[in-house]
Amino acid sequence: MTDTEQSLKTRLKKESEARQEKELAAAKTRAQQNVTVKNEEQSHSSITQQEGKLNWPIKGKVLSSFGSQRSSQVKWKGISIAANEGEKVRAVATGRVLFAGYFKGYGMVIALDHGDNYITLYGYNQTLLQRTGDVVFEGDAIALAGHSGGQDKNSLYFEISHKGKAQDPMQWLKKANW
Repeated sequence: MTDTEQSLKTRLKKESEARQEKELAAAKTRAQQNVTVKNEEQSHSSITQQEGKLNWPIKGKVLSSFGSQRSSQVKWKGISIAANEGEKVRAVATGRVLFAGYFKGYGMVIALDHGDNYITLYGYNQTLLQRTGDVVFEGDAIALAGHSGGQDKNSLYFEISHKGKAQDPMQWLKKANW
């Protein structure tokens, strides 16, 4: 084989490999787009039919009840649940992370949008495991419990709201059996 033939063969092989890499990259992109569409559909599955059926975000004793006095003029809009430091906090339903960061009085907070104007909020965490925009599924670990926000005990603050109005989380969570 002459040098020219060898050079042509090498060039054709490289072009073929490059074409295959482009096709593979395009296939991966299409597959990722399909996953994103599927996740979008699942991320907004209705939470409305899950009243009384949601798993607890963390197992523990309720320290503060919905509607009880928090301070002289403020009432709890959620519940506070005893937790071990570093214990995984789990999403009660599929949703998209609406906010993940520090919020005064609540410490490290993660808020999930479940569609249909339902939002759950998880506060007092030591670490957040998800970022704003992430899609999470029911049972996914979203944070690690702690005592951020000025709390003196390790706990989790959990709130659920519909159209901006706080709901009693105990009406949404399964009856505790621990």
